[in-house]
Amino acid sequence: MAFGIPNACTECHADKKPSWAVDIVGQWWPQNRRAKMIARAAGVSAARAGRPEAVARLLAIADDDRQGPLVQANALGYLRQFADPRATSALVGATSSAHPAIRSIAVASLGQLSVKD
Repeated sequence: MAFGIPNACTECHADKKPSWAVDIVGQWWPQNRRAKMIARAAGVSAARAGRPEAVARLLAIADDDRQGPLVQANALGYLRQFADPRATSALVGATSSAHPAIRSIAVASLGQLSVKD
């Protein structure tokens, strides 16, 4: 709700408000269990809006192996839109990742950086 992201709860329960879904999810998963998902949503929402503070959030996601390789690759993909040396450095470093999805997104993102600059 805080990020304006559609959710599965109110897609099925169309008669309910997003605040209802927040309350229900809060009962199922207490705040400390959802903190990682909320931080991820904050980073992606900031990136989609092109806000510079997204870079630090995306770097944290991309560097956190607990997020999983597809989530990390997604964060790296969003970094391509920022002309920030930290983003470029993270993308270069990710080209040597053991996971093919991370490597692929890093290389593709670097290619798009060079086209934009």
